[in-house]
Amino acid sequence: MKITMQQLIALFPFIIVASTTILVMLSIIFKRNNFLNVIFVIIGLFFALFSCFYLIKNNQTINIASMFEINNYSIFFCILILLTSIITCFFAHLWLKFFQYNTAEFYLLTLIATLGSLTLVISVHFASVFVSLELLSLPLLGLIGYSFHQKKTIESAIKYTILSGVTSAFVLFGIGLIYLNTGKLNFFQLYEAFYNNRIINYPLLLIGFGMLITGIFFKMSIFPFHLWTPDIYEGSPIPVTNFLATISKISIFSFFLQLLCVFIPIEEKSIYLIISIMAAFSIIFGNLMAINQMNLKRLIGYSSIAHFGYLIISVVGLETINFNFIKETIIVYIIGYLLSIICVFGIINLMASFHKKEISHADSLYCYRGLFWKNPVLAITFTVSMLSLAGIPSTFGFLGKFYIIVLSMQTSSWFLVFAILLGSAIGLYYYLRVVISLFLKERSFDNIYEISKNWCLTPTGLIIITLSFLNILFGILPQLLFSFLKKICVI
Repeated sequence: MKITMQQLIALFPFIIVASTTILVMLSIIFKRNNFLNVIFVIIGLFFALFSCFYLIKNNQTINIASMFEINNYSIFFCILILLTSIITCFFAHLWLKFFQYNTAEFYLLTLIATLGSLTLVISVHFASVFVSLELLSLPLLGLIGYSFHQKKTIESAIKYTILSGVTSAFVLFGIGLIYLNTGKLNFFQLYEAFYNNRIINYPLLLIGFGMLITGIFFKMSIFPFHLWTPDIYEGSPIPVTNFLATISKISIFSFFLQLLCVFIPIEEKSIYLIISIMAAFSIIFGNLMAINQMNLKRLIGYSSIAHFGYLIISVVGLETINFNFIKETIIVYIIGYLLSIICVFGIINLMASFHKKEISHADSLYCYRGLFWKNPVLAITFTVSMLSLAGIPSTFGFLGKFYIIVLSMQTSSWFLVFAILLGSAIGLYYYLRVVISLFLKERSFDNIYEISKNWCLTPTGLIIITLSFLNILFGILPQLLFSFLKKICVI
């Protein structure tokens, strides 16, 4: 197989991330230098990011060996993944101050998982999909259990190991049944086979599709495959929880969207009905379970179940609604979600670095009581993120929920509209509970925290403030973002 220069250029972001991974490996083998490793990783990810912007300018669709397809939509997802990965590395640098040994391996595992996410987004063949999923999942086992001196961390790592094994079995079995019925693994060939009705056993095909969706929903923690989420979020290191809630879920959702597009010719309405019901239950159950949570990471875990329930609704109208509007809805919602959720984890990470004794204490909601009276700027950024997650007007999160409601109304899915409104009302309660605690009577922080006056100038502090500012800016003036997205031909 010959690779043309055009294809080679299209692969630059992935080659750069892979090369950076090898460079960090060699650094670990020959001479450990934690500072140099951080520099290598950040520079490598930035180069990959710049190459993505170069590719998106060309506005071309490039197919590589029938395994990968690179277009503006997939490159945009790659940009989001790389940006989030860079931020995760900055968070990790702050968190790893509490961890004395083998810090370089953390960045190595993060790079491998990022590479898996990137290749999953551009995969159009089940072979590359499965390899990408494993490339994403296996490093996460090590990352989740990285802080092995904590009991909850080991417990989370064991749970995720079992979950990954079960998920891989479902995905592989589903792929096997689909291949058995069509003899195809490439998405475009599968679409053609479905369109021309070249199916050997229709019920068996639906079982295979169901098995595959089950594996995907396990990874995205969609009801009823969500039970692992709060425990693993609570036990994982803060940067890893950020990775799980953002990069991992977004890349898998991208694959899920491609998969549904392949199955459009099947015209099986029961598929969309089942997905709609699971989305509705995810929204209501995720929000209900978050009400009484006093641990912020558990609260965000349940919140993410609800948020991906909202996001799943966007694919329900694939058969009836203009695909460009669906794309726009997905992009708006994901950007709003990322702006808020990364900011929340950044604040937790920053507060953990201020703690005098243990990093785990920053997870508790009690630690943030009266924060406004000690550090108003940090409290305001936290408030903006919480209000955006709740979907309050003047934040970008509101626009995402508005798009989802409009899309549900266009498909006449009134029970989904009811689920969105009910879930938003429940979510508003616990998000405001967090916000109110920030402004309650001041408690003594001096015995527990050493809040730096220059936290705004640290990389994590700058990220938090920038994300909060963009959240408000895009919430008030969304046309600024839309004009940029149209300029790069994403919407």
